[in-house]
Amino acid sequence: MANAVATQARVTVSSASQGNVRLRRCKSSKVSDGAKTQAVTAMGEDDPVGFIDSPGAQTISLEVYQEQGRPEIDYYRLKATREIFSMTREIVGGLRYQYPACRVSTVEPDDDDEGKHMLSVEIIALSQKPL
Repeated sequence: MANAVATQARVTVSSASQGNVRLRRCKSSKVSDGAKTQAVTAMGEDDPVGFIDSPGAQTISLEVYQEQGRPEIDYYRLKATREIFSMTREIVGGLRYQYPACRVSTVEPDDDDEGKHMLSVEIIALSQKPL
């Protein structure tokens, strides 16, 4: 029998100024890996002869519902103070990954005429560790 398909993911932020908070107002998240593997070619060879690995950071993109009053995470403050924090991403019943050194790169509000008020948050993580 095959494994069940995951239906939920959880993201938790752990910060000195914000505390340890499981995100409950996050609509979506996406992690992009900046590391690359490239083929190496050599003079006189028809096929590549090996690989070169280039390091890179992970970019975590969040779409977050804006809240009235005090938000669950003040992304503007994290950006302004350049605070380094950690994040954990968990597939419920599946894999968990921690991003131990993160900083907020951008915070962009997005409003529309139907009452939808979102924040697009981009976070740069220096590494990813399986838990």
